[in-house]
Amino acid sequence: MKSYFGKISLILTIIFWGVGCGVQSPASTMSPPVVSPLQLQPSDEIEISRVVDDVRSETALMALPIAELRAREWKETAMLYGVFPSFSMEANLGLPTVSAGWFFMFKEQDSPVEFYVQILDGKVSGTTEAQAILGEQLPYRYLPIEIATLSLDSDEVLQAFADRGILDYVHSHPDLRFDYRLVHLEGQEHPIWSLYGVADNELQSLIHLDAVTGVEVQDPFASVE
Repeated sequence: MKSYFGKISLILTIIFWGVGCGVQSPASTMSPPVVSPLQLQPSDEIEISRVVDDVRSETALMALPIAELRAREWKETAMLYGVFPSFSMEANLGLPTVSAGWFFMFKEQDSPVEFYVQILDGKVSGTTEAQAILGEQLPYRYLPIEIATLSLDSDEVLQAFADRGILDYVHSHPDLRFDYRLVHLEGQEHPIWSLYGVADNELQSLIHLDAVTGVEVQDPFASVE
């Protein structure tokens, strides 16, 4: 699978990360994380809650309204353009890595400026504004996500992976954490949820699901030229 992680040069605006703390830091636009594929055998004996705790206090769509309120303080016409893996975003931003939380990306239509809102435990933890220098030259383009069309939330993505059978994977990764991505790329019919396992400071691709139909699909970036 091709990856464009680390190949995008950015020009950054000053950001205000950590609500009320006044810390300034460079931001990064989110490109596909570097992952490796995982082959699993099906199993019908597993329920996710009996194996691993995702540790997040809310699902992505439960946290979204809080992020939307903050984004519309930034721009009234801001629209959701994605949910990105916390592990990668924190690494890009030089923040301490945590296993919980959500990074939402908002934009105005046809604007290159991206506005990220991090939600931790139901509260805005920080915001980041960034812009890609070579954004028009990227081989993919994000589309706004129509929430009303989605049939899957993040917990249902995790359960879908559990239904495939994950005992061996979980047992071999005792410090396993989960991370998520939701994007809609130009030329693709629907938004796609991606689930990643975070172990030994690496992301591993676990499952990709059409967020509208629930059908398992390939990584949306796999076909990007």
